[in-house]
Amino acid sequence: YDVQSRYNEMIEDHISRSGNDYWMDDIKQMEISKDDEDFVDNWIRIEETIIEEDFSDGVIIVDNLYTSTDVELQNADELKNLIRTINNIRKKYNLTILLIAHTVKNASFVDKELHLKQIQGASLLSANIANISMIGNSMTSADLNIFKICKGGRSGKNELLDRAFKLHWSDDTCNFKK
Repeated sequence: YDVQSRYNEMIEDHISRSGNDYWMDDIKQMEISKDDEDFVDNWIRIEETIIEEDFSDGVIIVDNLYTSTDVELQNADELKNLIRTINNIRKKYNLTILLIAHTVKNASFVDKELHLKQIQGASLLSANIANISMIGNSMTSADLNIFKICKGGRSGKNELLDRAFKLHWSDDTCNFKK
């Protein structure tokens, strides 16, 4: 719901920047109610929606991993099964899945940098995901976030890997600027 709301606010800026709105024909937004139940196995529902919409060869954004399932993310066996389910859906429908995950709540870390160990289910999850980027709040400004590519695919040729970037939020465009 949050990603959907932000996307709707960003549309005007995206159209302006691209110079047209033809690309919007390639986007399907699934209406997911803010009141739908969390912490249940929504991956069954996600696959049912993919089938109903005859959707394949595209990108799905799931916000977020924690509330999309009833799995205990710190339980390795449960997380393995969930990753297997997600991967099967990805392969079966030829999808790229942008899976939003949150950091471990109330954890005390020695530094304020972004590290994979801060993600819920970190070691198992990061071992089975091709690309991982993190965004964190800046302590210096409410309009400043920090972005970092923590795992950059399997090529080993990502020059931006582990380099933090400042992201400035714009209320006018509902986008970040690097």
